[in-house]
Amino acid sequence: TPRSGRCAMKFLTSKSSLEKILIGATLLIAGFAAACGGGTNVPPVISPTGMYSTASLKGTYAFSMSGEDGNGNPIYRIGSFQADGAGNIAAAVEDVNDAGNVSSFVFTAAPTSVYTMNSNGKGTLTLVHPDPITAGVNDVFTFTIALTSTFGGLLIETDGSSTMSGNFTLQNITTNFAMSYAFDTSGVDLALGSSESIIGSFTTNGTNTITGGTLDDNDDAVPSGPQTITSGQIIPDPTYFSQFGRGEFQLNTTIAGQVFNLTFEFYVVDGSHINFVEEDANKATIGSAIAQSAVPTSVAQLTGSYVLAVGGGAFNSGNFGPITRAAVFTANGNGGLTGVALDQNFSGGPSSFPGTGSSISASSYTVDASGDGRGTLLFTDQKSGYIFTYIFYLASATQGYLQDDSVNVTADGSLNAQTRSEEHTSELQSLR
Repeated sequence: TPRSGRCAMKFLTSKSSLEKILIGATLLIAGFAAACGGGTNVPPVISPTGMYSTASLKGTYAFSMSGEDGNGNPIYRIGSFQADGAGNIAAAVEDVNDAGNVSSFVFTAAPTSVYTMNSNGKGTLTLVHPDPITAGVNDVFTFTIALTSTFGGLLIETDGSSTMSGNFTLQNITTNFAMSYAFDTSGVDLALGSSESIIGSFTTNGTNTITGGTLDDNDDAVPSGPQTITSGQIIPDPTYFSQFGRGEFQLNTTIAGQVFNLTFEFYVVDGSHINFVEEDANKATIGSAIAQSAVPTSVAQLTGSYVLAVGGGAFNSGNFGPITRAAVFTANGNGGLTGVALDQNFSGGPSSFPGTGSSISASSYTVDASGDGRGTLLFTDQKSGYIFTYIFYLASATQGYLQDDSVNVTADGSLNAQTRSEEHTSELQSLR
């Protein structure tokens, strides 16, 4: 609709002519209680307190969001905006995939695109671009934002056109790419209309080429196993790369005998992080990539306590519904897992493993010797005999991406080492 600004049109001039369903964000908004007395309820006046101001949001920020449009279809958007520290948006661009309808937009600068910020870090962001169909009409998008620091925060869309949430992060744009990345992208297979998750790792020449890699695809609860990524291009946007870190890359692979040339628009967050959204005719997915460093190549190099969290969809007795899972375990350095505990919520039916009269058994993990960061996690619920199966790709020994390949499940998420410090806060945020 014109209101949502979603249509299969291009409005940026990149390339030559501009060519996690599942990212969640939690936003806490304080409520106000009514005071009782004298027969009249009078709400108290509560002023926000904190250390933030309009000046706290200054610089170029990459954002990534996912959710549902007004028709209930999956929608994904990534982009970048420049805040001047005084409530004005100096420039902004975005790329959108609305259930396969791909659009790119340049937003108009202040005074139409603006932001506010309270001292408690909660504020608003308004982005405006010309309507792609009706001349003289603007499409206005509004977001509630909450700073986690001056380096970024969380946001939700509040204009009524879509239900979306995500995050934004201060950019440090570099022209050089890491030599290898772990990545995760998820969404919808447009041909089948099914949920899909793709995780893997790819290598680069540092500038303009993806030189190879490996990925695992889970399409409609059918895992592919490891598949080879062949050479593909990295194309910085000649108009918007230097300003916003925008560009395009390709992941080329063959899955079940079918060749896929997957194309993504990306935004460089910094030298180690990239946001991207798929913009080909095959799939509608959104994802992120993290530079790999000192990736384990044996089970002996993966030890300690970890936490995993995934979200997606699952089948049960012919019914399909949303599923989330979270677990903790300890890797013993010999390929065994101890202290495994998992909780899940399948379509409103929470359960825990191990459960009553049950225990977790046959717990194990593997790490590929190839150095691509790939490995597996396996454990069984003795009560039901159900086997929990996960594939991971590590960015380092302390963080990575995870795909749930258990029977009848399509889900993805993150794997992180547990720590008592806050040293991995940025890592957790970067993993959606």
